Order: sequence, then C-alpha cells, then structure tokens
Amino acid sequence: MVTQKQKAWTYRVEGIPFDTTPKQLIEEYFDFDDQRHLTVRSLFPNVNCPEGEEDHDEGLTATVYFKPRDPRPDGPRLQDNLVQVDRNFTGFTPLYVPPIGTPIVADIIAVTGLAGHAYGSWAHHDDRMWLRDYLKRTASNARILTYGYESGLKDSHSFGILQDHTNTFFRKLIDIREEGKCESRPIVFVGHSLGCLIIKKAMIDAGSIGINASRLPVRAIVFLAAPHKGLHVEALQTLVKGQPTYGIVHELEKGSATLLGLNLKFAQMAHEIDILTCYETKQTKQAVKLEDGSWARKGSPVTMVDRDSAIVFTAKEIVVGADADHSEIAKIKQSQAGIFSHVKSAIHRALRPTVLLAEDHQGTSSWALPHNKVYTVPPPMYSPGAAGPYDKDIPHRPAMTPQSPAESTASILHKTPPETIRRSPSNYVSVAESLESSQDAAIHRQGLPSQPVSEAHQELEREPEIAPEPGLDTDERRQKPKSEPESEPTKPLDDRSPAEGAMSCPIASGTIKENNTDALQHVLDHGNRRLLGRYDSVGATPLHLAIRLGRLSCAKILLAMGADPNVWDSHGYTPIEAAAISEHMDIAIALWGDNAEFSLQLLHKAVEYGNEKVVELMLGKDGVEVGAQEETFGNTPLHRAASSGHEKVVRILLNHHAVVNAANNNNETPLHHAAYEGNLEACNTLINHGASLDAIDSSGDTPLKEAVSRTHCAVVDCLLDAGANCGIVDSGGNTPLHLAAEKGLVDICSSLIGHNAKLGVENSDGRTPLISAVAKNHIGVVNLILRSGANTYIHASDNGGYTSLHWAANNGSVDICTSLLNHKAPVNVQAHREYNYRTPLLAAIISNQAEVVQLLLERGAYKSNEHDRTIRRWHEFPLFEAASLGHVSCLEPLLKYVKINFEFDGWNAVAFAARFGKVEAVKFLLEKGASGSPPTILKGRWKSLPFHNVDESIADEILKILRNANHK
Repeated sequence: MVTQKQKAWTYRVEGIPFDTTPKQLIEEYFDFDDQRHLTVRSLFPNVNCPEGEEDHDEGLTATVYFKPRDPRPDGPRLQDNLVQVDRNFTGFTPLYVPPIGTPIVADIIAVTGLAGHAYGSWAHHDDRMWLRDYLKRTASNARILTYGYESGLKDSHSFGILQDHTNTFFRKLIDIREEGKCESRPIVFVGHSLGCLIIKKAMIDAGSIGINASRLPVRAIVFLAAPHKGLHVEALQTLVKGQPTYGIVHELEKGSATLLGLNLKFAQMAHEIDILTCYETKQTKQAVKLEDGSWARKGSPVTMVDRDSAIVFTAKEIVVGADADHSEIAKIKQSQAGIFSHVKSAIHRALRPTVLLAEDHQGTSSWALPHNKVYTVPPPMYSPGAAGPYDKDIPHRPAMTPQSPAESTASILHKTPPETIRRSPSNYVSVAESLESSQDAAIHRQGLPSQPVSEAHQELEREPEIAPEPGLDTDERRQKPKSEPESEPTKPLDDRSPAEGAMSCPIASGTIKENNTDALQHVLDHGNRRLLGRYDSVGATPLHLAIRLGRLSCAKILLAMGADPNVWDSHGYTPIEAAAISEHMDIAIALWGDNAEFSLQLLHKAVEYGNEKVVELMLGKDGVEVGAQEETFGNTPLHRAASSGHEKVVRILLNHHAVVNAANNNNETPLHHAAYEGNLEACNTLINHGASLDAIDSSGDTPLKEAVSRTHCAVVDCLLDAGANCGIVDSGGNTPLHLAAEKGLVDICSSLIGHNAKLGVENSDGRTPLISAVAKNHIGVVNLILRSGANTYIHASDNGGYTSLHWAANNGSVDICTSLLNHKAPVNVQAHREYNYRTPLLAAIISNQAEVVQLLLERGAYKSNEHDRTIRRWHEFPLFEAASLGHVSCLEPLLKYVKINFEFDGWNAVAFAARFGKVEAVKFLLEKGASGSPPTILKGRWKSLPFHNVDESIADEILKILRNANHK
C-alpha cells in the first residue's frame, strides 16, 4: 500500500514579543505535540517597526515550517492566543531585515499575481522561497517584504478590480512607511502577473493624492510575466463565469481600455527607471472542470502572457526569456540556468548607489534624510501625476475578446538575442527634435531630405554619453553584466512607447501626409528603418498613419522595408484593425487581400467592427470562406458578429450560408455569444434562422444560462418564448433558476417560473433554488418562490443538512426567517452530524444573531434542558453554546425559556463560559442568578477548571470572579 505524502505548509506568526528567540517561539507558544514538527525559518521585526527600535510595541513576525506526521489541515495548535497564526499572508510580511546596527538602504517589495499567494507563489519547494532564503545574500542591507491580497478566482467573494487592489496596496504601503519612519527609503519592486499592474497603477496614482516622488523613490522594478497588454483569459473567463471575480479577469483581456490607459501613463514616468523584464517561454496548461466538479490544470497548454505583452519598451529595460511557464516564472531557483542571476544583478545595481549614500550617513539610525538628498543619488525615479498628452479618455474596443497578435512578419528588424535584450539609453528624442526643427520645413518644400538627414542618422548610430553615477568609476558604470550581452543599438526596432516617442518621427509622418513616396523611400534607404516603429504625437506608427490617410503607395513602401503589420498603436489597434474601422479598407485589401492568413484577419475584423461593405467585399473574394475559424478560440465570423451585436452583419453572413450552429473550440454557438452579450436583435435573427436553443457548450452552459448569468432580461424572455428548455442543468447541477435565485434576479426568476421552471431541483451541493436565494439574503426572490408553491420543498436540506431556515438564521435575516416560518418551515430540524446536529436556533446563536434567536424562540424553537435525553453532545444545548462563545446578546432571550443552572455531564453554563475565557458571559450569568458554586465535574474546586486556549491573566480574572461569587 502506498502511503500518501503529507503536505507541509509555511505559516506566518505575528504578535511575537520583541525579545523572543526562535526556540522560545516554538516552546512557549505552540502545543507540545506539534513542537517537533515546527521549524522557524525567519524571525524579524514587524513591517511597522521603525529601524533600530528593538523594543518597539509592534513586535516580531515569523515564518514557520510545519510538517506533521498526520494530516493537520487546521495547522499547528497554540498553547494560548497571544500570537496570531495564519497561512493567508495577507498584507505585508517581512522576509528579511538587516541586523540591528546595519543601515537599511532600501525596501525590496514583492507583489504576487492573479490567484497568487504571498509566500507560495514565490516558493519552488515547500520550504524554499528565493525572496527569503536566497536574495538576502545579495541584498543583505535591504529589507525584503512580500505583499498578499485576495486574488483568488474560483469561489472567491472578492469583487475587487485593479483599482480596488491598488488602493489597498497603496494605502498599506504608505502606512507602513509612515509608521516605520522610512518614508524616503528607496524601493525596488518585484511583481508577478497582476502584481506588476498593481505596482504600475500605484506609481501612477501616487500624484493624484498628493504623494511626492520623494516618498516613493523607486530605484528599479523586476517584472515577471507582466501582462502589460493583457493575458490569455479564455479559460479564466470560464472559471469565473457568474462569480464576483469576473470583473478583474475582464480587465486583463488583451486590448482592454484599462490596460491601454495604464501603459500610456506609465510610459511617461518610467523612462528613467531600471526595469528587468522576464517573460515566459513555456506554455501553461489551462484550468478545466473535471467530472467531479473540481478544477485542475489539465487543459490544452497556452501562452498566458506572450513576449510582446510582457515588455514595457523603455530605454532602460533589460528583457530576459525565462525557461518557465506563467506560474513557474515566479518560483525562482538558485541555479545558473535560471533567471536568478539576472534578478540578482538587477537588484544589486539598483542598491549600489543607495549603499554608497548609506555609508556616508552611518551615524544615522534610520533612513531619515532630507527629501532633496534622496535626489542627489540617484535623480528622481519618476514624478507621480505628471500630465501627459494621453491623459484623456481611451476609446473602448468592442466587447469581443481580441485575437492575439501573431509573430511579427518583420522579423528581420528584430536581430536581438532571443534570451536576453539590452535596451541602452539613447538621445533619440533630442536628435528627432533637432531634425524636426532644421529639416521638416525643407522636406515640405522640396519633398526630399537634405544632407543633414544622413548626418542625423550617423548621430543616431552613436552610443550616447552617459554621466557616471556619483561614487562609481566611469568604466565600471559603462560595463554591462556578462550574463546580459549587449545588443547592437542600430538593429532593434525602436520600441519606445507612444508617450516617449511623441514628435519623434517628423520625417516619416511628413512624407506620408504629403504622400511623397520618393522622400519616404529616401529616408528609409538611408538607414532610418528604426522610424518604422516610431510613434507620432497621437500614438500611431507610420503604417497606421498611411492606412488611415489612404496612402496605398506609402503603405507598400513601409511594408517592403519591414514595417510590422501586427504592432499595436496607442489605442491597441493593429494596422489591419485600423483599416477595418476606417474608410480605407480597400487599401488593406490591396495590401493583404491575396494573403490567406491576412484575408481571414480582415474578414474577422470587418465583422467585429460592423463594416458591412467590407464584409460583402471579402465574402465575394475567391478563397474566403464564410465559416473560416480563427486559430486562437475557433470563432467563426458569425460568432464575432453575434458577440459584437452587428445584426445586419449577422444577416449578411447567414445569407452567404454561414452555419448558424457552428461551434468554436469551447463548443459555443453564435447564439451563446449573442445571449452572453445581451444582443437581442442578433438573438432573434439567429433563432429565426434555426439556431439551437438548447446547445450545450464545454462548460455545460446553454444560451439561456449565458443570458441569465449576465442578467439580460430581454434575451431571457426571447429565448423562453422561443421554447428554450429551462430545466437543463450545468456541470454543477444548477438550473437557470438556481443561478437567477442566487443572484437575486426577481424579474428573471419570475420569467423562468412562468415558463414552468421546477422549484425542487437540487444542485450538486443539494441546494434548491429557494436555499440558493436564502443563502444570499435575496428576500424578493425568496418571497416569489414561496408564493409560487415552494411549500412542498421548504423542508428540503442541502448536503450538510442545512434547510432554508438554517441559512436564514445563520445570516441573521429576520425578514426571511419570518417568511419561511409563515410558510410552515420546520423550526427544530437538525443538520447532519458534521454540523453537530445543529438546529436553526443553534445556527443563529453561533452567528450571534440575537434578533433571530428571539424570533425562533417565540415561534417554538426547541430550547433543550436537563430533561432532554436525546442530546448527544453539550454543543447541542443552546444555552451552553451561547455561553462558550460569549454571545451575551443571545444568552438574554434564552434565559427566558431555560433554567440557568442545569447541568449536562457535570457541566453548567457558567463553567463553559469560564473554560473558554468569556469574562463578560461569566459576569452576565452570575448577575442573572447563576450559582457561583463549582459544577459537579469540578468537585467543588474552581481551580480544577481546564481552561481552553485562555490567556493566564484572563484565567486569573475569571477564577477571582467565580471564587468571590462562591463565597457570597
């Protein structure tokens, strides 16, 4: 027989007194039986503790490794509750702090990603985590912190979007720096996935609330698989469909307005920040739902964040490919083959000037330097809140998930090593400005550049002079790490952002606007191909500009010279997409119409943006199939038209014999897409052309389920009137009525019930629609279902034995409890054994719902007393349960119905309140007439009371109260 390996966990321990040693932590605070299974891995001052104040009230924070012999999902047990133990790692956790007497020169702050964990996401082994165990050897004079937040996807109750997560992170960051008296201490950020976006957003938002740059002097950023332009969210959307976390996933779609605006603003401030970008080179298996309803990464592999999306494209950025997938990239190992050497070098370079500055101020006990001194070495990293030309509304793309850009067809322009790219600082902007001032007029007059253009090109080829940082030797400053070979500055396409490249290509823009092909060809022939990737003042490349202006000849020249037809402009559009929504689609057809791959893209984009003329034109071309599927998701043009809501385009496609029930890679039909987006006219058209009303996709969802999940009432009515089956269950056993009830959608529930939706169907959790509505406190739906004849099912319970009244009592909903009781809900029904045979009354007591307790008692709830022989455990006595929990507000109504001094197995209410350290409950019971004499089990001696996890001082207080009461 194979023995299953027991899972080990790392826990965080907070509230530890300052002078505690690792040995004392284990021996004095943890249960004796668990001590041999515990190892202290770190023990440092709390994040709020000022540097050098070793007796500060904040105390210490530890990480401990717990590997028990037998399964212990609840973690290590404590001797008392003086310290707090958790495995969530929410907020900031110190992983390393320099020894007392060593100046802390910087904070290294790691922010985890989507569905991540502040410890586990960085750990490559149960007991090995590079931020804690390896990085301190390189950054021995820096404090290392990790930050965690609620970023789970499946079954999460968080509605947080990027702005919410950023606000929380930023507020906590400012708080710990103020309380720790280190507001001007330099920062090195390390981000993974969503954490990278939180870092960017926090830096951007700093200025809007009056935070000066000196309070957040960012020295460097390490981006790990950063989805700057979005990530592959298809599988994630399936995972979170109908859940609160859908919003954050929607924001991470490629081309989302949130990301586009974020990139533009960040580019304006990041040009002086050292950035190390690491992108994934392995694909990640998608999460799929298994037959048992659970989720596992067993789906087809995809690239979650492609290389183009992971790169910031700033002058001081180093780009490194990591031999890892989206999750593994953050679990860095200490090996030469991985990216640790690059990360270590980047952080070492960032800390070098701060170390020198700290050495000049060894006499200070903290980093309490004047703000202007922070800017002497190094200069300001960024200026939060700086106004820019792109601080305006970014036009939203259509709701359809955009197609991932293909690899660039202009690969000849990207002659950089695939593993490592070095982007050196340049004087492109200054040269471009000089070109604009001295040559632009001549270009417009003569149509050709004069001789200084070549001179300017030569100037562009030169490596700019870089002033050495104070304290560093000039030769040393220019030397690059051996592990990061320098690429030639003339070869890569200029990858700067629109904000940085504004006004930087007047020659190309001028010749295109004048449609001067000779001048354009001359400029490009003289070595200025880097202009192909430059952005103008509105964030467009020359190819974008040529297409939007209808300059076919210029566009042909640009493509012949290597312009990338897949690069995005400042609004996230490729040239093909720009053509699809412009008046010059004929140019795109002339350029790419004979190319099968691009013809398919043109058709899909024209459909997506509702360009009826182009759709008709493309469908008339040989070789263009009306049902051609795009590679990423397998959507046909009809899927895109239905999703985008272009009903006329839907008709055009159907008239060209598009298959109305064509299925994509997820078995979704066009009607699924139209229903999900709430496009009523498209739904009607598809239904009239024979669309299957009850088609089931790979997630078990029908078009009706999609419409319900997005609360599209009109579409729900349309589907029901057409005959959609409202009894089909999904993979979780839920009918559309379950989903509508759980969401509190009264109108949709009414429509479903009006079309004979069954009220008694139980899902995989055993819940009926009534229980689903009660559990979420939706009284409107509850009353609707009760009026519709749910009395037959009011006795139904879920898999744990909880009835609808249990849930209402647990939630403290007096109104719902009253409605259920008025419809004859059983008041004394018991839950299953795993819930201690709990009644609704006990459920209300445990949740401290005093009003519900009073209501249930008035309506006949079973009180239980010493004559009850059906009781199995003391937990089943409401009085004992309330006393042990210290819920005084629940004790008061109970005492009107039960005897205060009755015993069970030798225990009474006062003894239970005392044993669990509930001082106020002890006092209350004594005031109400409880006996101060020890119960039978204690044999007349209160000192024999076995306290359970009670602080010694509280135990002494309780014993004093009881002894005084006993002597009265």
